[in-house]
Amino acid sequence: MGVREGRGDPKCGITSAPCGLDSSVWRITLKTKTLHTRPAPHSFPSIILSVVLALTIFLASCGASGGGASANDPANDCEKANTDLKVGFDTSLTGGTADLGEGQRKGFKLALKEYNARGGYKGKKVTCVILDDGTKPENGSANITRLIDQDKVVGVIAFANTGVANGALDKVQQSQVPLIIPVATGSVLTQKFADQPKNYVFRLSMQDIKQVAVMLTFLDKQNFSKPAIMHDVTGYGTLGRDDIVKGLAEKGKKPVEVQSFQIGDTDMTGQVQKAKAAGADVIMTYALAPELANLLKSLDRIGWYPPIVGSWTLAQPDMVKFATPDVIKKFKIHMVQSFTVDRDEASKAYNDKVVKEYGSNPVPITSAQAYDAASIMLAAIDKVGPDPKAIRDAIEATDGFKGVTTAPAKPYDQKNHEAIDVKDMFIAVLQDNGKGTIIPARAK
Repeated sequence: MGVREGRGDPKCGITSAPCGLDSSVWRITLKTKTLHTRPAPHSFPSIILSVVLALTIFLASCGASGGGASANDPANDCEKANTDLKVGFDTSLTGGTADLGEGQRKGFKLALKEYNARGGYKGKKVTCVILDDGTKPENGSANITRLIDQDKVVGVIAFANTGVANGALDKVQQSQVPLIIPVATGSVLTQKFADQPKNYVFRLSMQDIKQVAVMLTFLDKQNFSKPAIMHDVTGYGTLGRDDIVKGLAEKGKKPVEVQSFQIGDTDMTGQVQKAKAAGADVIMTYALAPELANLLKSLDRIGWYPPIVGSWTLAQPDMVKFATPDVIKKFKIHMVQSFTVDRDEASKAYNDKVVKEYGSNPVPITSAQAYDAASIMLAAIDKVGPDPKAIRDAIEATDGFKGVTTAPAKPYDQKNHEAIDVKDMFIAVLQDNGKGTIIPARAK
């Protein structure tokens, strides 16, 4: 499994990247099943005692279940089923998109638990293998290879991050194992193999270019004519910027200002002052939670509160936490969604179910999309059995589907592997839910 040194990962797991111990002295090498000291100033008995203590901490922190799944998870049944029928799962349980990944995991596990409670596949439970990619592309590729080659999964639900997903798609297509992406939104992901006879990559999330179409329609309805674009320099931010610029150009328009910021930037005062000086009447964003929070703080710092319209990451709990509710409440913040708790009674019922199972549902949209993605894959398994090629065909032929997101009854066909179209997306606004929590609610 390899070596990891230094600080331990709070959400590590035996079946994902190995845990490190929070110690500058010890190194655990699982591959050789040996322990080494570095340095060794203690007596032999004290070293033995330290080894026992270190192993106890290591095993307690890692748990005995799939990678990234904690031992006290009430739906943690991945390794308990006596079956070889497995569905693989990868997401970012640590790193920059960990909050999105944790929601994804909850929805996936709940769908699997309910499926097995109904009898599973011909009376046998379907189990799973959960891995954490840490929001790192190299980990995502290694995890998909492991799931397919070692764990022999019949299908995969994976990816909260576009950069992580993009590097792993070749393995999925070459191995002819179906993948449904429930969170990552990069426009290119489902198109990479669209020209091949059978594309094994599906998505049940909101493709960026379609999010942009929804955003621009909203701008037109609100009579905003001078947008400024603010984006981070990741692939997510720059591709989102390009989609906005292209969408505006198709309408014969262009942004009055385009500004970027680095990951980790805390002061964007210069960028927002340029947008204000350019006469922007709305700010369009494409970035992740920490930088979005710092953007709002920078706007607050200069006392300028323009409307904010952006991609769904504006609804990330970490954005609200880092920006603080007091700052959030000074703005009108709009984002694209496929699910909000208040959308209808079914949405509320689903959210209540997740909260009952896990105690919370901090990112409702990612758990809902993962729930629907897993439900479609499990229904395909139910229909055709454990053959990955047949499962792919059954996913593509899905009809009569009723999920908790806005995904339609027939989400896919031979040419379209995007379940959620422009017509299925809507604008939500961040607001207090009446209980002191800022959440996205469908805009009235």
